[in-house]
Amino acid sequence: MSPPPDGGYAGGNTAEGQDALFNLSISGIQNTALGFESLFSETSVDNNTATGYKSLHSNLTAALKAQASQIETVSDQLKAQAPVPRVVAND
Repeated sequence: MSPPPDGGYAGGNTAEGQDALFNLSISGIQNTALGFESLFSETSVDNNTATGYKSLHSNLTAALKAQASQIETVSDQLKAQAPVPRVVAND
């Protein structure tokens, strides 16, 4: 993050410590990182709290949640494009 961490930032983010929230983009909100490289690898996650040396350095859970969300979106799009079954009445 720029400027270097020293308190609160846009989106309700708080970072204190060398390279805390280092890779967070402007889309990540309500994250708190306290300690050297805590939440270091996060880019656009929300509602995380990391306290201590390299805590949640590479937060796999957030990455999996993001991938699950993308899969759900694509699944919904495919369902919307599926042909509607037709009922044929035989006389």
